[in-house]
Amino acid sequence: MWNRITIRVKITLLTAILLTLACILLTTISVFNAEDNIILPIQILGFDSSSETNSGVDITITEDVTTSESIKSVLDKSRIDFLKQGILYMLLVAGFGALCAYYIVGKALTPVTRLAETIEQIDENNLLEQLNEVSNGDEVARLSRSYNNMLIKLNKVFTMQKEFSQNAAHELKTPLAGIMTNIEVLEMDEQPDISEYQEVVAITKENAEKMIRLVSDLLSFSSGEIPEIKEQFDSASMFMRIRSDLACYINEKQLTVNINGNTVLIGDKQLLERAFFNLMQNAVKYNKQNGWIKISCEDTQIIIEDSGIGISEDNLEKIFEPFYRIDKSRSKSYGGNGLGLSIAKQIFENHGMRVRADNTAGGGTEIIVEI
Repeated sequence: MWNRITIRVKITLLTAILLTLACILLTTISVFNAEDNIILPIQILGFDSSSETNSGVDITITEDVTTSESIKSVLDKSRIDFLKQGILYMLLVAGFGALCAYYIVGKALTPVTRLAETIEQIDENNLLEQLNEVSNGDEVARLSRSYNNMLIKLNKVFTMQKEFSQNAAHELKTPLAGIMTNIEVLEMDEQPDISEYQEVVAITKENAEKMIRLVSDLLSFSSGEIPEIKEQFDSASMFMRIRSDLACYINEKQLTVNINGNTVLIGDKQLLERAFFNLMQNAVKYNKQNGWIKISCEDTQIIIEDSGIGISEDNLEKIFEPFYRIDKSRSKSYGGNGLGLSIAKQIFENHGMRVRADNTAGGGTEIIVEI
């Protein structure tokens, strides 16, 4: 029952209880004070009124209260009246205080009420609708700010998720469209020869492989599993294997790859090698003809520096977002689906590492992995 009532009513009830207890205490103290300081001295003086007190004070009593019994009766009645009036005033004060508390609490909780009303109207279409923040610096103002910050974060996550879904659908649609286009062209030819069939099969196979790679990358990105395998391996031998795997692309651009230093890596060897492979592949893919790649392996970080086309300052923080492309037209010519760096970042973070990008003085890019 208590949990079902509103905060306003709860605070009002608690305030009323406290006021009632305070009034009871004050009334009790007043009654005892009246007994000790007023009624008791009158009783003493009344009972001794037939004679002169030891101190020599002469007390005169009226005819209606000439005996001690009549004095006691009047005092008892006065005591009861005083107690009744005290209780009545106590209830009036407690009730008035409860009403004031209800009103004041209602005013204080007005921003919370507006917050609740705003939350009820929020959906995926108006996540940026902000609550008017209270500037008095109390808990309600803090709640308003926290709520607005939460909406901003939710909108950012929702937008990223929406863009991710759209990009994933687009990446899957592109190879499917290529397959369908070539099949339709083949159907238009009444008597296609074997070479045309072979061309369509080759294109279909190429696009199917693109979709398989994309689906595999999407599964890797969405899994986000924390690696349980903990093995030690050296970075130098790992980069030599990666350089060997990318040899045909490196030779095509006539790139020079230098691997300096060595450090011990701990974690899932297969996942970490894939993450560094993605970084190396990007360094090769976006490099210049006759360029270079420098890999520096230190105890606390690994730096992959290239002489490539570079990245603008605005895009440095965004290149690790899924499907993000600096220039979509340029990205198509280089290939890929825009998930390589996102997967690498996720693998590093799952291993307790951090990755960031920066531009070099020569116009290229360096990727720093903090171990």
